[in-house]
Amino acid sequence: GLPTKTRFYGIRVMEGNRLFTPLRALGIVTSAVPFALQARGSDHFATTAVGDAYHVYNTEKLNLVFVGNPGKAIDALAVHGDLTFTACGSDVFAWKRGRKIRTFAGHSSPVKLLLPFGDHLVTVGEDSLVLVFDVSSASITSRLEDLASMGISVTAILHPATYLNKILVGSADGRLQLWNIRTNQLIYTFKGWGSPVTSLAAAPALDIVAVGLQSGRIAVHNLKLDQTVMALTQDGPVTALSFRTDGEPFLASGLSTGQIAVWNLEERHLQTVIAAAHSGAVTALEYLASHPQLLSAGTDNAIKLWIFDQADGSARILRQRAGHGAPPTRVRYHGTDGITLLTAGQDCAVRVASTVSDEFAVELSQGSIAKKSKSLGVRIEDLKLPPALDLASEITREEDWDNIVTCHQGHGVARTWSYKNKTIGKHKLGEDDASLGEIRSVALSACGNFAFLGTAAGRLRRYNIQSGLLRGEYGSPAHKGAIRGLASDAVGAFVISAARDKTVRFWHAKTQRPVAAIDLGSAAESIALHRDSALLAVACSDYRVEIIDTDAHRTVRIFTEHSGRITDMAWSSDARWLLTSSMDGCVRTWDIPTGRLLSAFRVAQAVTSMALSPSGDTLATTHVDSLGIMLWTNRSLYMAVDLRPLPPSFDPLDLPLATAATDAVSAAQVDLLDQLPTFASPAQMDACITLSDLPRARWAVLPDLATIRERNKPLQPPKAPSQAPFFLPSLTGSAPSGPAPEDDGVKRKSRVGVLGSLHSAFASAVAKGGASGQYDAITAMMREMSASATDLEIRSLSPLITDRQLEGFVSYLAHMLKTGRNYELTQAYLAVFLNAHADAVASQPGLAAAVRALAEVQAAAWSRLQGLVQQTDCLVSFLSGTM
Repeated sequence: GLPTKTRFYGIRVMEGNRLFTPLRALGIVTSAVPFALQARGSDHFATTAVGDAYHVYNTEKLNLVFVGNPGKAIDALAVHGDLTFTACGSDVFAWKRGRKIRTFAGHSSPVKLLLPFGDHLVTVGEDSLVLVFDVSSASITSRLEDLASMGISVTAILHPATYLNKILVGSADGRLQLWNIRTNQLIYTFKGWGSPVTSLAAAPALDIVAVGLQSGRIAVHNLKLDQTVMALTQDGPVTALSFRTDGEPFLASGLSTGQIAVWNLEERHLQTVIAAAHSGAVTALEYLASHPQLLSAGTDNAIKLWIFDQADGSARILRQRAGHGAPPTRVRYHGTDGITLLTAGQDCAVRVASTVSDEFAVELSQGSIAKKSKSLGVRIEDLKLPPALDLASEITREEDWDNIVTCHQGHGVARTWSYKNKTIGKHKLGEDDASLGEIRSVALSACGNFAFLGTAAGRLRRYNIQSGLLRGEYGSPAHKGAIRGLASDAVGAFVISAARDKTVRFWHAKTQRPVAAIDLGSAAESIALHRDSALLAVACSDYRVEIIDTDAHRTVRIFTEHSGRITDMAWSSDARWLLTSSMDGCVRTWDIPTGRLLSAFRVAQAVTSMALSPSGDTLATTHVDSLGIMLWTNRSLYMAVDLRPLPPSFDPLDLPLATAATDAVSAAQVDLLDQLPTFASPAQMDACITLSDLPRARWAVLPDLATIRERNKPLQPPKAPSQAPFFLPSLTGSAPSGPAPEDDGVKRKSRVGVLGSLHSAFASAVAKGGASGQYDAITAMMREMSASATDLEIRSLSPLITDRQLEGFVSYLAHMLKTGRNYELTQAYLAVFLNAHADAVASQPGLAAAVRALAEVQAAAWSRLQGLVQQTDCLVSFLSGTM
């Protein structure tokens, strides 16, 4: 079909793709766009922007309750009543329960600020044009066009409580202006503080606002008196402000370093600092109404709920929802359920994600680094491990000891992790040799007892993961270049290593002796082993993929169609498909038995890592400059998919903007697909039988329907009520009342003969089909009937010779057996017919001859079927004995 254009959480997809379609994204919680908090009754809901979608979280558990998909990148967000407002480019959309109900247009530049209040929606463009819309009609009611002429570059807006039809505008030069949006008049200009205004927040007290500045100053200002009540200073720009509303005089301010400062306004000093609240800049802060709880969000893709219940007034984290703060670079399925994912990213974190619910997502603990950072006075990020280069996991001994191994940039040790405890292990594999160098790749044995480490210097070692002790080293060294891939076979007998020295080597796991070596002709970049089939995929530096039979130690397939560095590979569970991704942005699916390309699609951000679930139903991918793990569903599992091989020249193109050139390119690619030979499966193949697609309950019970009815009969007949209700008088023994029927003298005919001559539509169709040889109408009618209706119609066929209904039905059954269609239905109909009309068959010579002919056709059909089954059984037995 046609290439389709898709946006998937900000990732643009071009489909030359028939297998995988976007499903959802994992691990994306929030972006740099500030969230919007709304109180509805006793609950609070936070709406966050994630690329071209928005998420709604209930703060009680921080669980995701709704996802909206505008389909365009969201630049600003606001919530008012039942409406959610999103600024996408120069337009603003109003959404209600995910359905777009209004569009607010009028800006010529992207909208960067939104402020809904009352019946108004105030929007600010990047050109500082301020438009005021009526929410109900989406019409423009006011335009503040004088701001640009005054040299005002709007950076923040606020509606002070009780200030009817007025907004407070903060500017890049530090000035504040109070405008009446109904009259378009400037009411007052506050001279400012000589630094750009970055944030505004209204205090619970009337006329009081907090003004956050780029210089780090916070001015608590009285608008009515134009007086600064107090001035506070923090180290760094103010990124967010929020007043506490439960009666305590506290003000929270965010910093670009990820810290949150809490100020005591009554005593005019710093109350507490939440150090390392976020690993990126704080983008939004909001105290929950009448609660000692603070909701924060940062550029680290996290929202956190803090509660102030400590004796010293400090806060502790109550709940959080987070993903990777920097793009993940490695993703692997853990276990065989296809639910759990392990990911490692550039944010120095190793995380667990769930394809079922984001509530199960968690970051594996790296120890008490928060406590250490506080005592040492350093950032948490400085104490974390470097970004992971490779990871491996097994579930075999998960309950007994660590079962995850990772290696990290610039580190000469590999770390073990416990999935059960969600924490880092105690072993540092490789610390026994300071000259080992950087570890580039890791692998675990299928038994879960041994870990294999490959270094940049070409050394290969085996460690016992339970004790952390060295159990052997392979070669001296194993390779002359950096080892880029390691794998262990299904029974732990052999270890496979691939390196930059252009070789793949096979080692005896226990004795460390070399077994075989294969020259690739170019440096290896990565490998992927399918243990059950003993097939090894090797990605080479010349963009080639070689498939190696590890039992025969020879190359069996070579794929050369990629035009960029191959980033990852993934096998299907049956080893029929191999998926490859590369820096050209393309993901290709190869059919191994035929060596042909089955499917290909390209994304704008190249795939950096991917994993196919054990059941093959979902594909997980990570992308360049994307914080999420994208899930793609395999359409071949639930719908018919065209699996014709694509030609070698097929190259899915990147999805550009919708222009005339785009349409021309797409048409050319459609022509390429249309030139492929088409194949239409015949309705019936020679010497074969075809089963119907009807449910088993529609035909399997037909021979036993009488038994089922007998079994379902009530044990006792229904009993009359012992006593009639009091409001119904008893008429027992009384003569019937009412006028006697009148005799009009007209002689009426008996209806018995009329009823006896009537035939059903099915019986008529059987008689006509037997005479004409056309049986399609009979099949169509019987496929629509239930089991009881089918049984009734067959039993109701007239036994009279003149009606020729029984002969017609026998000829219909013979026709079905000869064509081989609806085989199981024909057998069920035949059983009912013989059971119901055996007496008629015995008493009518013509009908008996037709049934004998039917028996011969039945025997021939069964003989043909039995021969096919025996042939297949012999072939399977032969192959099983020779493999």
